[in-house]
Amino acid sequence: MTPGEVTLSSYSYGDTWNGIAQITVAVGGSPPAANLASVEMEFRPRSVPSKQAKLLTSPDDITIVSAANWEISIPAQDLELNAGKYDWYLTTVDADGVRKTYIKGTIEVLRS
Repeated sequence: MTPGEVTLSSYSYGDTWNGIAQITVAVGGSPPAANLASVEMEFRPRSVPSKQAKLLTSPDDITIVSAANWEISIPAQDLELNAGKYDWYLTTVDADGVRKTYIKGTIEVLRS
């Protein structure tokens, strides 16, 4: 399965990132069969893709709103990313231990 791609709105270096109010993961119009157990969102600089710049995890930085319906919320927060372009990956682990990246994309942190 190829992850869906989303370009997130850019924001200025030093500002608080707005987060993502709601994400619902669906495959063929329905949530995956097993409940959602954990989520992480990884940011990697496009200039050095092998380097991890920031990792957000549930429950500290990401809220699982509904495990059965695969609904996720990422509140506004300070990412502390340097100015530049980043690739991001939203990776999930279900109750059966299956790890998948359903959504990925890009975001740009602008110079102030």
